[in-house]
Amino acid sequence: MCGAGVVGIVLGAGGGVHALYGVGGAALGAGVGALALARFGRRPGVGRVGCGADRVARGERVRLTYEAAGSGGGTPRVRLGLREAGGSRRLEVGGRGWRAVSPPLPRGEWQVGEAVAEYEDVLGLAVRRVVTSPAGGTVRVRPRPPAGGVPWVGRLLGREEAAGFEIHALRGYLPGDDPRLVDWRSSLRTGALQVRERRDGGAAPAVVLLDTAAEDGPAFETAVDCAAGVALSVLDLGRPVVLAGVTAGPRRIEPGPGAAGVVLDLLTRVRPRPGAPAAPPPAGALTAGSRSAGALTVVATTRDPARWRPALSAPHGAAVCVHAVPPGAPARTPPQVPGLRVLRVAAPEDLAGEW
Repeated sequence: MCGAGVVGIVLGAGGGVHALYGVGGAALGAGVGALALARFGRRPGVGRVGCGADRVARGERVRLTYEAAGSGGGTPRVRLGLREAGGSRRLEVGGRGWRAVSPPLPRGEWQVGEAVAEYEDVLGLAVRRVVTSPAGGTVRVRPRPPAGGVPWVGRLLGREEAAGFEIHALRGYLPGDDPRLVDWRSSLRTGALQVRERRDGGAAPAVVLLDTAAEDGPAFETAVDCAAGVALSVLDLGRPVVLAGVTAGPRRIEPGPGAAGVVLDLLTRVRPRPGAPAAPPPAGALTAGSRSAGALTVVATTRDPARWRPALSAPHGAAVCVHAVPPGAPARTPPQVPGLRVLRVAAPEDLAGEW
């Protein structure tokens, strides 16, 4: 614009065309003003990025608030990237002003990257001033278990204390303890709530196995959500749960404060392994001897449920295979496998159905 203004002034002055001379002068002034504004104008950068929450459920959005670094006028267009910790996925978040909302977030741990504030001059030229902020914190996107829990878990495990349990100690009540374990006689004597601790005398905990030999996609995410829903329902009954297939070895989690968070965080980090062996583990290796009287084993998988029959053929306890299929798959009754109850689910909410 400045060059065009200079040419207009020269031609107007040399040719005596006063209109061209005036237009060239105006163009030169506007160009100089725009360059000066872009070069010397006060524009605040992004000093800090705040997230509305550091833990959300899969599919939820995160509200971002940008804190201005410095003073000055103008409304920036702010953008940043969310990078998956330890992965290659990246999400772009953009918005005009000092607030933005992310797209629906997939499950995983996402690192908030640098924020970039971009300003345009008043004439709308392609001159921008870009200021970046340091990287922000981490947003943990957990599985999305069905609301209200899984009703058939309590029916299979039984809400009463297993006959194999024996009371071996008393301790003070902690938030999250099963109220049925409160020892009222001791509580009245001491003036504080006392809880009976139980020792496992033979009944095994419930086992939830997530089959990670699957392709990444909606069906696998449904399997993860279902595994979370079953595990949390077991903990709500005051029973321990063993998570298998999530870590290098089975992980036993005792009921109590923070137990649900441990389950959700473990399932947040799990990733599918398409190249894993196609065959399920042999019987006995699945739950390391946990299939005893009164036990419950639940397998969440995207593969053919019949594959799991040899691994779940122990004569005691209940076995359920949750077969996760992509959303929108044709609704049909799944073929049942002898000795194994099969549930076909296209969404975590399907677990709440009665059977």
